[in-house]
Amino acid sequence: MPTPMTTYAQAGCTTGQFYPRHSPWQNLLTVIFCASLAGACSNPMGPVPGGKLDGELTPWPEDWSFTDSIENILLETNPSNPYSVTLWGVSHDGSFYVAAGDPDSRWVEHIAANSSVVIGIQEKLYTASAYRLADIDVPPGLLQAYVDKYEIEPEQIVDDDENVIFVLQPRN
Repeated sequence: MPTPMTTYAQAGCTTGQFYPRHSPWQNLLTVIFCASLAGACSNPMGPVPGGKLDGELTPWPEDWSFTDSIENILLETNPSNPYSVTLWGVSHDGSFYVAAGDPDSRWVEHIAANSSVVIGIQEKLYTASAYRLADIDVPPGLLQAYVDKYEIEPEQIVDDDENVIFVLQPRN
């Protein structure tokens, strides 16, 4: 009987024989199975984008301040082939905003083509339209709302043309 200190050679095994080997077909089936499990999850997972968001369709709130204590929200774009991401979002003066650090992000490009989005917050979904703000349209205090909520510098939100901010409004 091998002991914990028994070497592979003492146990009568040569390299590669101690653990059972799998055929290429078993390996392929394992990869397909794992990929199908990952594909079954439609919500994004951290930095990994997802597809159509899961949740309960909910009427548009009059007040978004309930999001002040929620760090991350989900945003679904591209209704014909849903694509969702995890983002930061802030409530300010009754509206809800999201920002992109990269204007070439896939979700930003989707909004440029079709402003229809779905916001996912704590298993609740809100249909919206996203409108990009120009620098002159940024409401006073919005950048400070990001600074206060996420403990970042204002320059990290709007720095030249690298970052973009969207206001989300109810879709009719």
